[in-house]
Amino acid sequence: MNKPTLKARDLFYQPILRWREAVQLRTDAGQTVEQIAQAAIIWAARRGATLSRAQAILAVMMAMR
Repeated sequence: MNKPTLKARDLFYQPILRWREAVQLRTDAGQTVEQIAQAAIIWAARRGATLSRAQAILAVMMAMR
């Protein structure tokens, strides 16, 4: 019985791909970069992390590339 194994690469890229998909869905829905960045700041705060406005905007813009 073979168990599927996760590679380190998968652990790194999986969240990035999910983030890109989330940004794409929000832009398709007509949200601006500012609105998506604000949602990212709130999401991070709920998880106990801090994310500056500049970091959030940069992350959104990088995901749109």
